[in-house]
Amino acid sequence: MYYLKEQVYFEPLFNNWYAWPYLLPPVQGARHLVHTHTRIMKSFVNNAHLHIMANQEPGMSGSDFLACSEDQIEDIRALIEFSKNECSDLVALSAAVSELDELIRAHKTGESIEYLYEQLPDALKGYIELFFDMEHNPSYRLLEGLLYKSDYYKPQLQTVAFGLVSDTNQRPFVFSTPRLVDDAHIHIDLNFTSPILDRISKARQHPLSAQELDELFAQCKCRGG
Repeated sequence: MYYLKEQVYFEPLFNNWYAWPYLLPPVQGARHLVHTHTRIMKSFVNNAHLHIMANQEPGMSGSDFLACSEDQIEDIRALIEFSKNECSDLVALSAAVSELDELIRAHKTGESIEYLYEQLPDALKGYIELFFDMEHNPSYRLLEGLLYKSDYYKPQLQTVAFGLVSDTNQRPFVFSTPRLVDDAHIHIDLNFTSPILDRISKARQHPLSAQELDELFAQCKCRGG
């Protein structure tokens, strides 16, 4: 029988980045993908030495510098290309939000905003409700229930990385560095609602047999480790 070691930790990932709450909603996730993740990764590819030097300074922890090595430049470049190709609709969604913001700011007459529905970017049509705030300024709200049912919600980009806590295995700051596949971590292609993830987590108290373990991992793709 096999228990999950106490030293084992796992991190939920979205497109290889730590899946904190603002990455899960489609629009917020799209904005972070474009304006945070891609921006930082491109900066690293263009000037890796600066990022490496910055991460050697204790006071720079948590800043917009990737905690990666020169050997990982190509991995980061590949992740940029993957994001560009596989998340092109999210990139377009982020651009549509910027366009909508400009559209809303341009309305300054205080008259009805009903006509703005016709001018909404195609990527956002059907997912936006326009309204006036308490200061009679035009604004909008996202219909997130519908967005979660759209193609913009991508559980296929959800994975889980397992690693071991140790004195030598330093965990980079979660918000500024993607989790790349390496020898120290196992990446499993599981979305966050998978019962396989529940069963692995329960193995701290409820052990798995060798057969159960083989059956679980036969149902998903594993990388690294």
